[in-house]
Amino acid sequence: MKIKTRNELKDIFSQDRPKTIGFTSGSFDILHPGHVDYLEKAKQQCDCLVVAVNSDASIKGYKSTLRPIVPARDRARVVAGLESVDYVFLFDELKNKCC
Repeated sequence: MKIKTRNELKDIFSQDRPKTIGFTSGSFDILHPGHVDYLEKAKQQCDCLVVAVNSDASIKGYKSTLRPIVPARDRARVVAGLESVDYVFLFDELKNKCC
């Protein structure tokens, strides 16, 4: 399973650290080809790509109370389904303030 918590990822990487870890984040609300291209290019730059997906509350806080369209768990599942993505976790912080 690619969807983890931050603590699970910390444990995984403390035991078996890849040579390079890439990281990106976003809402990925209504995944589109631009997202897929971006994540594929990100994966080309690293051995392991970790993607943080904004929680519903954080999207409401920086986009609109009408968003997200797709619930967080579903967005995380779709992102995790991409071949280029190694791990996914959800986060509540506002955009660009994740980690």
